[in-house]
Amino acid sequence: MTIAIIPARGGSKRLPKKNARSFAGRPLIAWTIAHAQESGVCDRVVVTTDDADIAAIAAATGGEVIHRPPELATDTAKVADAVVHTLDACSETGSAPETLILLQPTSPLRTSRDIVDAVAMHQRHNAAVVSVMPVSNRALAWSLVERDGMVEPVLGWGVLGMRSQDLPSLFIPNGALYVVRVDQFRMHRSFYIPPLFPYVMPVERSMDIDTVEDFTAAERAFRSIGMPVV
Repeated sequence: MTIAIIPARGGSKRLPKKNARSFAGRPLIAWTIAHAQESGVCDRVVVTTDDADIAAIAAATGGEVIHRPPELATDTAKVADAVVHTLDACSETGSAPETLILLQPTSPLRTSRDIVDAVAMHQRHNAAVVSVMPVSNRALAWSLVERDGMVEPVLGWGVLGMRSQDLPSLFIPNGALYVVRVDQFRMHRSFYIPPLFPYVMPVERSMDIDTVEDFTAAERAFRSIGMPVV
């Protein structure tokens, strides 16, 4: 069984109640719930939240709701701990899932197709998958670390003269989705478990909403890309 867990705290210092704010005609979190449902690969779609408004939205749009205790909803609480709490609660009300998909509601430009393809990658390799976006590999050549008051390249002095096309590709996680075996997640309490495979998403769909400016930019990108708007 495959479970999709959507973590959605009510508190946010930079953008309060962002998960319940209207985004392109729906509450922000409703898009992620819809994408999980439309993918057809999620047996359960579960929202973990401490917020009554978010819980009501989740229930109204077809998501299951697990109420998160206050100690797991602070600014310093780890998402992994909230996910463990959710897995434990879900195991009490149904079969224990084998595959876990984590979907951040602040990544509304991630699609149901992305979820399908990432799960297929996970099944193909029987390994953890994390969504990433490409970044300039020139950063590899010019990233410096300070040692004893001096700086030196992270990858050694030899990279400084290399052409960008000769450098390895560089990616960073975009936060949109993670796929992992539940037993592996419980063992490591992490989504970054080697061997780790990258699910590459384009930069224009890798926006993660954290501020009002992010929200506005993501909604503009959402409409310009031509994603469905209600």
